[in-house]
Amino acid sequence: MSGSCGAGGRNHPTRESTANRVEPILPLCSTLAGSGSSLRKDRGVKAVLYAESQVAEYWVVNLLDRLIEVYDTPEQGEYRSRRSFQNGESIRLGRFPDIVVNVDDVLLPVADVPTR
Repeated sequence: MSGSCGAGGRNHPTRESTANRVEPILPLCSTLAGSGSSLRKDRGVKAVLYAESQVAEYWVVNLLDRLIEVYDTPEQGEYRSRRSFQNGESIRLGRFPDIVVNVDDVLLPVADVPTR
């Protein structure tokens, strides 16, 4: 459906750390998935693009299953970690640990969720 990120492709800028390890510059991207085809694209093509662009954390707001999927630790074009959060849970941003997002504040009420 929609997304918010500035990854823009494989030539996204990064910075070198003191250990010569590339650190991601973009801390977070998110997409909103309201259909099965959108969800497949978000989990597949977009996830690869963002991982290759070294986006540190990528969220998929999955309206169909009422979850927020958090992908992190990009390495060699893939995310090494995927966690799912549901209503009643909260998510602490990896790069900004002082920021906590309540899933209830993100997911729509059941009446507003599109049907499959």
